[in-house]
Amino acid sequence: MTQLEKMHCQGCGAPLPLKRKNGRLQCEFCGMTYLASAEPVRTGEGVICQQCDFINPTTAQFCVSCGEALYRTCPICDAKNERGINYCSVCGVLIGEDIRQDAADQLGSVKLRLLAQNVFYLPGCGTVVTAIIELGELKKGDTLHCSHAGSIGTKKFTVSSIEKARKIITKASAGETIGLLFSDAGPTDFQRGDLLFN
Repeated sequence: MTQLEKMHCQGCGAPLPLKRKNGRLQCEFCGMTYLASAEPVRTGEGVICQQCDFINPTTAQFCVSCGEALYRTCPICDAKNERGINYCSVCGVLIGEDIRQDAADQLGSVKLRLLAQNVFYLPGCGTVVTAIIELGELKKGDTLHCSHAGSIGTKKFTVSSIEKARKIITKASAGETIGLLFSDAGPTDFQRGDLLFN
């Protein structure tokens, strides 16, 4: 991580201040402005909060001044990730601020929501997606919308088969990790971190 006490102005060489204004660092000598890091910055004293600039103890998970989370926890592997990143540094799943949830909410009340973990294309069969059911109950034959990270539009696919623990099942509920076969999907229709919903 960036050590702010080691940062110097590229214009005049003066050390940059620890205090940020409006998400920016400004050289006190020549006035040159830099974007501040979006990650929790560690200094010799602790971790600087991105919300209020308070210097927290290095063991803090939340800012002791304003309560803002200093890190993001991955929903799949529970890895601790720096704020401001979009994908988990351990498993690659999307963890950033996500416009896909807004897209799902705009379609009305979402009764079923899944998060894609892995995707496999089987020529002649379709695409298999392993996913965690976050909300609702899924049944064979259900039609699901798929929303990619950074994409507002969605595509529809029909669940051809559901598998759990190497057994074919007809339905699955929230909290379960399952495999889904989509016979009508191609090799690029799904990707890790996709939101599936109806």
